[in-house]
Formats: sequence, C-alpha cells, structure tokens
Amino acid sequence: MSLLTFPSPATNGQLYPATPLPGENQYQYDGPNQTWRLLGTATGVVAGCYGDGTNVATFCVDATGRITSAINAPISSVIPDLQTVTTQGAVTTDTIDVGGVIAAGLNYPAADGAAGDYLTTDGAGNLSFVTPPVEDLDSVTTAGNTTANTIDVGGLIAAGLTYPATDGTANQVVSTDGSGNLGWLSTLKVVTPPTAWTDSGNPNEVSYDAGYFYWYDGTNWQRAVADVTPW
Repeated sequence: MSLLTFPSPATNGQLYPATPLPGENQYQYDGPNQTWRLLGTATGVVAGCYGDGTNVATFCVDATGRITSAINAPISSVIPDLQTVTTQGAVTTDTIDVGGVIAAGLNYPAADGAAGDYLTTDGAGNLSFVTPPVEDLDSVTTAGNTTANTIDVGGLIAAGLTYPATDGTANQVVSTDGSGNLGWLSTLKVVTPPTAWTDSGNPNEVSYDAGYFYWYDGTNWQRAVADVTPW
C-alpha cells in the first residue's frame, strides 16, 4: 500500500488531484483543521447544473448510488398526429402533414393541381385534379346550352350554306355562288364626281355626271361617255 503525498503548503478548499481520473479518489484540504478530507471517487461527471427551459437533465447511476454520467438533452416538440387529435377530440394549431387524406371513404390527392383544375372521381373512391375541357360546338348545341367560350371551328356550315373561313376587307359583302358557297365580294360605291383624273379615290368607287361615267382604277380616275371614249 502506497502512501499519499499531498501538496504542501495547501490552501483551504484546495482539491487534490485537481482533475481526477474516473475511479480515482479526490481530497479537499480543510484549512481550519489542517487536514485532507476524502470527497469520494471521481466519476468523470463535470460539475455544474443540468436542465433548463430548453433541456432536460439525463444521468446514469451505478449500483453504489453514484452518478456516473450527466448530460443536457434538448426538449423536442412533438407534433400530434391526425389520429391523436381526432380520437381525443382535440384542436391543434399545428400543421399536420399526413401525405394524403382519406375522408368518408374518399382518397383525396396528396398534391395540388393547376389553377382552374377541379376534383373528379373515378367512381372507386379516388379523387384527382383534372383540367376542365373546352366546350366544343357539338356538345353545346346537342345539350341545348349556350357558352361564353370562344368556339373556333375553322369554317362554318349552317343550314346548308358554307360560310367564309377568313375575314374580308372593309366594305366587302357576303355573296353566294348559287351552290351553297358564300364568299366576300367587293361592291361599287357611288361617290361625288371627280373634278380631275388625279383626284383622290378608292378602289370600287364610281360616279356619273353630265353624261360621263367615272371609276377609280386604284391609281387615277377614268372617264367614259356614251361611245366609251376614254378621257
């Protein structure tokens, strides 16, 4: 058995050894009585206070009742699951992410659809987002409905008449070929007679004055008399 050699001189409250190894005895100097008192065997636990508003103290105790380890464990916030909330009839402001929802036997989609989509069912309890179809002319007229949608049919046949598929030019009118085909036709417009062949005008403009017939050829005015003599 070896003898202990304590530091000398010693001060009141001094620890020896200052940082003992786990399992090693530690002593403290009692100044008034001039003696070293045995504090106990070191466990390796750091001296201090454990546990606070965000941590809970977690420690282990050996067979002799000594605390052999101690740590601060963060307090975790547990979000209740949907079953806990509904079973207990509780109300929670937490966000409950269940991945997908089954309610009244219907499976709701787990992801959002696009703007304007609506929910539809497959008849087997599964709901999903679908994009609404554009109404075609057949579905509207067959059902006797009206729609505010623009219906582009490329060309229109109504009551046996085929209408033009493109727009005409200003002042044109719709004409028929007598076989059910309608098209655009430029009409003549009677205007005030020109005073000179260089007067301004527009195609399909005509005039008559003092025995003369006038028409605008797109560049200049032309004039003819009864014998069709050019101006």
